Amino acid sequence: MTIRAEHDPRYFRRFLYIAIGCIAFSLWFFYDGLIGYPAELERSEVYWTPVDEPGRKYEPMEREEWRAVVKENGWPTAAPRPPDKVKNAIQGQFFYGSFCAIIAIPCLLKWWLARGSWVEGTETEVKTSWRPGFAYKDITSIDKTKWGNKGITRIYYEDAGQTRKFAFDDFKFERKKMGEILELIEQSLQDDQIEGGERQSVLRERREAEKAASVESQDESEASAAG
Repeated sequence: MTIRAEHDPRYFRRFLYIAIGCIAFSLWFFYDGLIGYPAELERSEVYWTPVDEPGRKYEPMEREEWRAVVKENGWPTAAPRPPDKVKNAIQGQFFYGSFCAIIAIPCLLKWWLARGSWVEGTETEVKTSWRPGFAYKDITSIDKTKWGNKGITRIYYEDAGQTRKFAFDDFKFERKKMGEILELIEQSLQDDQIEGGERQSVLRERREAEKAASVESQDESEASAAG
């Protein structure tokens, strides 16, 4: 018996959306840093004249003179910021653009590398598409503390004399299939090897009993209403 759980595109797609958003912001920041703000700096250096006075760094151009310059060059009429502020803003755009790109790259890689990934359970071992598998007989314990709330079970197993850990996550892969693989694994384990939760078979039987009771109750209600 072999059960394969494919990756859940809905989980990994969020990393793609984050990457797209960060790339869009990064391009926006770089555009301002390379084109938008340098154009403002050009206007600023014309509008503002450096002065050597206490408490003052620049002297603005006379209004009528500025209007003539604006008309001649086809510039916006609004007065630009002082040159030092524009230069600081340009540096800020490169910083923010780089920051967004740094976030986008790992998110994009996470989405890309997850494509086609899977977890597979056979009668004797767990296999994955990205790392060596491990045999059920090598499992020392599993921790299901976070299985109920977060869908994560930590599997501990021996490999070449070392204890290794495998995170069994049903948010990243098909949830129903991951539950079936976990139940398959637990068939090879003793009760004291399963920590922090009940066996999948117990949980499954309970859900089926609750579902059957719910259906029976609904049937009785409908029959009562019809009578």
